[in-house]
Amino acid sequence: MTNQMTSATSSIELSLGHLSSIVSSQNERTCRREGASQATLATVRHASPLGKSLSRLSRVSRAFTLDNIIVIQRTPITLIILPITFGQVSFAIMAQPHMDNSSTVHEQLCLIGSQKLNSRGFFQEYYGHTPNDLLQLHAVARELHRRQPVIWLAGDSSLDNKAWVKPPPGWKNAPVTEPQSVFMPDIYREAFDDHQCVKNDIAFWVNDYMILYAQRKATCINAAVEASMLRDRAEKLLPQDTVIQKNMKQEDILIVSVGVNDIAMNPTCTTIMNLLKLAWFTPTSQITKGKSRTLRYFEDIFGKQVQAYVNQLCALSKPRAVIVCMIYYPLEFRFGQRGWSDLSLALMGYNLRPKKLQAVIRALYNLGTRRIQIPGTEVVPCPLFERLDGRIPENYVERVEPSKTGGQWIAKWFAFAVKDILVQPDAKKRKPFGGSWGTAKEF
Repeated sequence: MTNQMTSATSSIELSLGHLSSIVSSQNERTCRREGASQATLATVRHASPLGKSLSRLSRVSRAFTLDNIIVIQRTPITLIILPITFGQVSFAIMAQPHMDNSSTVHEQLCLIGSQKLNSRGFFQEYYGHTPNDLLQLHAVARELHRRQPVIWLAGDSSLDNKAWVKPPPGWKNAPVTEPQSVFMPDIYREAFDDHQCVKNDIAFWVNDYMILYAQRKATCINAAVEASMLRDRAEKLLPQDTVIQKNMKQEDILIVSVGVNDIAMNPTCTTIMNLLKLAWFTPTSQITKGKSRTLRYFEDIFGKQVQAYVNQLCALSKPRAVIVCMIYYPLEFRFGQRGWSDLSLALMGYNLRPKKLQAVIRALYNLGTRRIQIPGTEVVPCPLFERLDGRIPENYVERVEPSKTGGQWIAKWFAFAVKDILVQPDAKKRKPFGGSWGTAKEF
């Protein structure tokens, strides 16, 4: 390949101004699927600024379509042809290094210029959001709010609470054109086909409060995954984590909350043994002082293992700051709410002596979360138990999941934290999590 081809293929993104030079007739619509590799490529070869260099692509090894995007492959080039209709069909072209399969191309493209996200499909996904949906939302966010950071949520259902939030009124009705609320953040208006079906999860409230308190200095994207564990990521990151890893920039903020499912949802035999020993045979005084040997086992989970996970997320680019959360207190048994975690909470002794497990959570925050360090970026520890203290049933679903109002409390705290980080880069001059800026008066 010539130098011209090398430079072109590294980053070819033709703007709308170039589209007029790459036009095909209405009759060539059919080339999208059958015969796309020849008919479409002929149009590209004669009209593209790449000129003779693209003529080398006359023999293609692979052609397929992805959501109306034509992908033509011939090593080492992948051509993407995106139909855009302006009364006649035009083709926007982008070149990428050769990739092995359509899913990778699909991910890299971010579905640029494709149709809006389906609101119901996006929020009905139980385990987080699909990587393709996240990539498309991310592309919209970067385009809509240029030069503004993205707030990435990573971890488990303590941040991905959409499955525990009741659907909005328009969920089962036909799509409507009017917004659900005048306070609907613009990212949802631009990215989704029906904002009546947008769920008010934690990411939604972060976006809402960033507008209210920080004049929208950042956009929040939820890449956390319901029911996921640290163990799931021990050898390889989840696909949603990979989206963060590959797209996070230096000006972004990363918020992580993970680890509790390794204990409460699907513990190993070793975890169960240490949990029972800590809950029933360890004095609370030793836990409070951080002198329990059994506590060291869980300190490793919420300290070293969480740190290793965050290091993986930040492997390609260090964000401006990482907010690492310690889990909130579960709802106490006396309020009568029941849920999937009842057995685990009973084994931990939480139904009889809630203050003991709460002491464990505080100790793990001090011994694990607060000691996490990520080279090249600032780590801000966040004690979620200071917001959700286990005493307000309305903040919980099934005792351990944040409800709509519980998510609001968490999101509002995040919004204050992010605003403070963006406004005051010097951490020494900043108020800490749980400081005067997080009091009820400011909320």
